[in-house]
Amino acid sequence: MQKDQTLIIPTILWILGIIIARQTVLPISFLLIVISILLLLSFIKKYRFISFCLVVVFLGILRFDIQSELPQSNIRTILKEYSSITQPIQGRIVSEAKIKDGNYNFILELHKIKESKVTGKIKFYTRTDSLNYGDIISAVATIKELPGSTNPASFDYKEFLDAKKIYGSGWSISPVNKIGNKFKIFQNTVIIIRKYLRNRIEDRFGEHAGFVKAIMIAEKMR
Repeated sequence: MQKDQTLIIPTILWILGIIIARQTVLPISFLLIVISILLLLSFIKKYRFISFCLVVVFLGILRFDIQSELPQSNIRTILKEYSSITQPIQGRIVSEAKIKDGNYNFILELHKIKESKVTGKIKFYTRTDSLNYGDIISAVATIKELPGSTNPASFDYKEFLDAKKIYGSGWSISPVNKIGNKFKIFQNTVIIIRKYLRNRIEDRFGEHAGFVKAIMIAEKMR
């Protein structure tokens, strides 16, 4: 109960920032400078509370402004107009492909929906195996908006993914075809190391592996 109460003020300030952003346009560079100054002021004890409050308000403004600047071809903008899309798509896998309950999931950077160029990332699910980071794939898929939390005090998975610029979820309704591969060496190396560490932790810690993985490689506990 006390935790819920402590979140009331930040939630109200966040909403206030969004309301202000709807009424006025402030340059993103200006907002970043103001937030940086307020964060510095927060180290001074007598300014700490007011600085915190203002930071939350300005972060709300910044968040709204960033979302508003997304191009028309971004998947977030498209999903605001069409909450669900079923079309042939093309994109590149930009994360490790993981398996859970027989489904593979990964982050897909969209390139095309039908014949139209599209930008933005989605969380993607498929039963097609043998897919890896960097694979360029095509499939007929359904894409939907991410559902938001109805409880302001609870963890909002949509907000979490929004912060990572992941704006929807999709799943294949046809077999996924691999049509190419393009990867970045650094990210591929990180994925290889994470896989190695995950396997070693699972072998070493057994039923306690979930807790160790959460600490060691920031992997969500199941």
